[in-house]
Amino acid sequence: MFLKRYISILCILVAIALAYGLDRWLDNQRNFAFRTTDITPLILWTLAIHFLLIAVFLGLFWIIFRWKKPDTSPGLIILIIGIATVIYPALQIFVPAMPSIFTSFNSILSYTGIFISFLGILKLLKPAF
Repeated sequence: MFLKRYISILCILVAIALAYGLDRWLDNQRNFAFRTTDITPLILWTLAIHFLLIAVFLGLFWIIFRWKKPDTSPGLIILIIGIATVIYPALQIFVPAMPSIFTSFNSILSYTGIFISFLGILKLLKPAF
C-alpha cells in the first residue's frame, strides 16, 4: 500500500533520468551530424525521441491520476521535483560549483521538468474539481 501511494514519485524520477539520458544522447548525435554534415538521421532520431517523450508523459499522467487512489500528499513532492528541475539551469549560471547537466534551456530535460511541475499543480488542485 505504501509503494502504491508513492509509485508516482518513483516514476517521475525514472522519467527525469530517461529525459537526461535522451538529452545527452541527442546532443552527441547532434555533434556527430554536424561533423559528418548529414542531418537526416538527427531529424529522424529527434522525431522518434519526441514521440517517445509524448508516450512517457501520457504514462506519467495515467499513473499519477488514474492508476491509484486520489491522494494529494505526493502532489507537493511532485511539484517540488518539477520546480527544482525547471530552475536548475538558472542555478548553474549563478552558482559556479554546481555540475552542468543541462545542455541548453530548451532541452528535453527542461520540458520534462515543466510537465512534472504542471502535474504537481494539477495533483494539488484535484480535490477542488
